[in-house]
Amino acid sequence: MPRVLTPDLLCSPASVRAAYAQLLAHLGVAHLDLCCLDVSAAARGATDPWPASVAAAWEVLCSIVPEGGAVGVAHAGWRTLDAMLTSGAKKPAVNVCELHPLLSQVIHACHAWHNHFAMD
Repeated sequence: MPRVLTPDLLCSPASVRAAYAQLLAHLGVAHLDLCCLDVSAAARGATDPWPASVAAAWEVLCSIVPEGGAVGVAHAGWRTLDAMLTSGAKKPAVNVCELHPLLSQVIHACHAWHNHFAMD
């Protein structure tokens, strides 16, 4: 039976490559079909919803995921998605977000941008 692994990386641009390699080794797999960058902590409280550090980490992650793999974001609010997409960054394959009655604004933002998203 196939297993679905969708880990979230939460790291600085300088450590994305090492974190991805460590994640593969820890899970005992050669590649991931989907890897997400957790943007919630970096964007929380920031005046810029798509901070340069997150944008840089996103670019590194997009460059190291092998052909056929997908990259996504985790816990991105609508301001972050809007800033990301208008900046010209690669569109995420998914936005993994928590489904919670008090966080319905995130779900509405995903629908508004016509992004596919996964719920965990």
